[in-house]
Amino acid sequence: MRSLCRALLRAPLAFVVAACASDPVAVPTVAANLDVTSSDDVSATALAQFEITVLPLLPGGTWSEATAINDGGSIVGYGNVTGGAVHAFVYRNGAIQDLGNVKGYLNSRAYGINVNGQVVGAATTPTRPRATTAVIWSPSGQISPLPGTDTVRASTARAINRSGMVVGSFRNANGDMHPARWTGGALEDYLPLMKPGLSGEARAVNDAGVAVGFGDFYSPFSLYQGARWDAQKTATF
Repeated sequence: MRSLCRALLRAPLAFVVAACASDPVAVPTVAANLDVTSSDDVSATALAQFEITVLPLLPGGTWSEATAINDGGSIVGYGNVTGGAVHAFVYRNGAIQDLGNVKGYLNSRAYGINVNGQVVGAATTPTRPRATTAVIWSPSGQISPLPGTDTVRASTARAINRSGMVVGSFRNANGDMHPARWTGGALEDYLPLMKPGLSGEARAVNDAGVAVGFGDFYSPFSLYQGARWDAQKTATF
């Protein structure tokens, strides 16, 4: 796998997605301009096990990154567009849709998508150009800020489960990053008593409402440590 990844990093197009060829929802086969057969780093076994798809770029773009995929094969991510702005996108049914081409938003990135097609991520606005706001896109592409984001310094949504629970992080008035979730129309702090100067973030959530992430939970000088929060917000480090 490491050799395959090295080959993909040298690919001439922006990014690729590797999927197991036996997966019934694997994305389509190899796109043009990706010559992996000539690389000594790619074994015949690897080529037999994987299909590689180069996703199309956004209009005027030169790079992009895929961040999540749902059970239906829809992919989300972000990339640049004409003029240099960064826009979120969703790729499904062989076509890419620009989610960031919305009046009132400057830059956006999509980080998660659930089985219902709801997408979450972060965006900047003219009134808050240097601070991200956690946002959600409906399956039709309508964007909205998540509840409570106007009460914090900045926020980012990282993942969403089937029922619509969102996890991510927010920055408080001191600039500390707290792991958080959005559920029942409210922003909830996973660690409201976390000491000043520490930081953390929730990165994924399953359909049972159990979330995982990381943080420096003991001192500002400690290394990040993995964490788990159950549906009742009880933390395990």
